[in-house]
Amino acid sequence: MSRTLLFALSAAAAAFFLAGCPKAPIPDPSVTAFGPGTPSADWIDPTSIYGAGAEGLDMRSSDFAGEGERIENLFPIVYFEVDTAFLSQTERQKLVPVAEHLKTNPKDRLIVEGFCDWRGTREYNLALGDRRAITVKQYLIDLGIDINRIQTLSHGDLEALENVPEEKMKLDRRAVLVILR
Repeated sequence: MSRTLLFALSAAAAAFFLAGCPKAPIPDPSVTAFGPGTPSADWIDPTSIYGAGAEGLDMRSSDFAGEGERIENLFPIVYFEVDTAFLSQTERQKLVPVAEHLKTNPKDRLIVEGFCDWRGTREYNLALGDRRAITVKQYLIDLGIDINRIQTLSHGDLEALENVPEEKMKLDRRAVLVILR
């Protein structure tokens, strides 16, 4: 078979396969724009992160709407290793005083905010930040705190610094504990 014929057949086959590939539809602005009473543009459908069955996830309780006093930096930051939501023994020890505080202050509520470094996609990092916050929440529940007093929030990599040394990226892989009174 001559080179010219081989090239022509290859080009024809490529054109045939490419013509059959569906093109991504161009979104209709009326469908993608959010109007009054619809979720904000930064809302992410939980099924896109957690898969089927996540439709039943609850929205944040109105008790956690940010009303009241927000007390930050009362407890140490909980840190995580790269690409994990595992709580090391050292980090678990940081949560014992948090549980004690919540037991002795029954009106206080807690928001656990999960963060990630800049590596990974936005969606992946939001999900990882959520898993980190949920891990901290679950450990506090295991220590005897009522599940209804703790909410989680993921910031993902929204506040992370890009292209920084590993020492600085370590500081982005964290869970921050915020008391609401």
